[in-house]
Amino acid sequence: MRTQLTFTALCLLVACDAPAATDAGASPDAHFEVTPRADGDRSPASAACDVVDPGRCLLPWPSNTFTVRDEGTATGLRLAVGAESLNPRDDASSLAHADGFSRVSPLLALFERPLDEATLEAGVHLHLAQHDHPDRGAEVPLRIEVLTIASGETLVLADPRQVLEANADYVVVITDALRAADGEPLEAPAGTRAALGLTPPRSAEEAAAAGYHAPTRRLLETLDVDAAGVLRAWDFTTRSAGDPRAPLEHMRRAAIEAVDDGRATVEIDRVEIPDDPAIALVAYGDLVGLPTFLDEAHAIVRDASGTPVELGRTAAPFRVLIPAGDGDYPYVMYGHGTGGNERDGAFDTELGAEGLAKVGVRLYGWTDDEVILTFTSLQRAFAGSLGAASYLVEALAHAAAIDAAMAGPIADALAAETLVGAPNPAAGRRPDRTLRMWVGGSLGGTTGIVYGAADPEVEHAVVNVPGAAWSQWVWHSETFDIIYDLLSLRYEDDVDLALALSIAQTNLDLADGASWTEALAEHPTAFLLQESMGDPILPNPGTEIAAVAVGARHVGGVLEPIVGVSPADEVVGGSGLTQFRVPAGDRFAVHGFAARDTPAGVAAREQMLAFVRSVRAGAAVIAPPPSCPTRCDFTE
Repeated sequence: MRTQLTFTALCLLVACDAPAATDAGASPDAHFEVTPRADGDRSPASAACDVVDPGRCLLPWPSNTFTVRDEGTATGLRLAVGAESLNPRDDASSLAHADGFSRVSPLLALFERPLDEATLEAGVHLHLAQHDHPDRGAEVPLRIEVLTIASGETLVLADPRQVLEANADYVVVITDALRAADGEPLEAPAGTRAALGLTPPRSAEEAAAAGYHAPTRRLLETLDVDAAGVLRAWDFTTRSAGDPRAPLEHMRRAAIEAVDDGRATVEIDRVEIPDDPAIALVAYGDLVGLPTFLDEAHAIVRDASGTPVELGRTAAPFRVLIPAGDGDYPYVMYGHGTGGNERDGAFDTELGAEGLAKVGVRLYGWTDDEVILTFTSLQRAFAGSLGAASYLVEALAHAAAIDAAMAGPIADALAAETLVGAPNPAAGRRPDRTLRMWVGGSLGGTTGIVYGAADPEVEHAVVNVPGAAWSQWVWHSETFDIIYDLLSLRYEDDVDLALALSIAQTNLDLADGASWTEALAEHPTAFLLQESMGDPILPNPGTEIAAVAVGARHVGGVLEPIVGVSPADEVVGGSGLTQFRVPAGDRFAVHGFAARDTPAGVAAREQMLAFVRSVRAGAAVIAPPPSCPTRCDFTE
């Protein structure tokens, strides 16, 4: 077990005190002054390890112990996390850009022995603790599980089932209602007892914790929770609303400016004339001259203020399907799934038959040529997650530029008399940008939520099996199983690996739809979400919190209730989710059901096209598919 191996190194960063005294080394006769912290004072007791959970450093997570004061941020804090105790080869410097903790981060605490899982719900709680909030003390619903390793040590993982408020203080409380697997009671660590004022502090660190947690003790009194029955209690502050969104907002503006000022140009490389009568042509090309902000490790480079730094110019590939017919044509932006690319031909015929063009874009780092390297990079969870998220942020910025160019240089190229030296069957026809919509599934749906939220003019989106809160579900994905052995080589045990992936949500926030709830409240986008029950690739918790994040209603038969999502017969002008259950098969038969020629696939496409037609008719309506008007369970 590694507890304080790198304390000296981290102290250089966070200016913390000496290591906490152990039970053997503490002096019962020593006196340590306790200065109670006032409500609203966020000055943290910064340290490399938190005395309330002695299991190992960086637990419990998230904890304000792993922050430093920074008056220049919206929260007054900044993360200070040392990666060395988990993986000495990793680089946690990117975490210092965050002004608080992810609003969808799992909550983690370690116990020395196996736990009775039947007591988790009674024992583990999360409360809003913001001192000036009218709902102070409100409890947040959690999804709770455990991870037990060979030593018997057991990690509690509790996922918030809603997006936490931005720039707000929260307190995690684990009470003695949680029991060991053998039924025996559990004991609070000495540091927790000192922090809760139950015993005198025996070290400067315990005294600092006792002073810092004065507001925690007051909250427990308000909640009528007996401190003597508390096994763990700690607090954390969520990052501000704009903090994780700022990189994409900046990069998106820069990419669009490159189109508007003429620096970006278009090159059409290839044209296909399909046999499909619904399709006039398919053009492949690049938007050349877009800014790139990624270094050789594919990470966004930021200056001292956190602003992305332009490092050069690059090209963004695209694929445009133009429908058969006369006159101008509306179009949808299209995002491919993991392991796909912009050449994905899914839904070509259906969209072409509707008279819709389809603009496919590349989601960098997640294509057939790149995704294995992206997964491999997660051996260093912090650096790898930054690269994985940075890739997607730049891809979405470039997609916005391609979208803008559909009213400029791409439109001009596609309307020309000739394309790549041959007569153009769509000459004179131009894109019509009155329909602003994203369509995508899996990764394309996950990024579609971000794309729709980031652009106030994108008012509609179809997102099949999307996800949010990456770290809440990735651990359970069969895709993760493929790379588990590779990742576990870099971590001492599964506790360290789970902790690293949970901390990595800080970086993944940059490409997570859950980071955009306030933006969606300001300019709502109507999202049609489709969930596949028992999805082994993008597990249902990811789709469910995505539905909560966009404010969706539950349309059609409720196969499994979702906390925070209420049922509706149909939704007009808002977001809705429909659940589908398909017969068991290979993993992609469940995850990719919408693209298959099965009754469930037909129903999913019926619903998509009905939604698109309603948008074009002037009123976005999400209704159950005609094939399953009451219940989309195709196993019955």
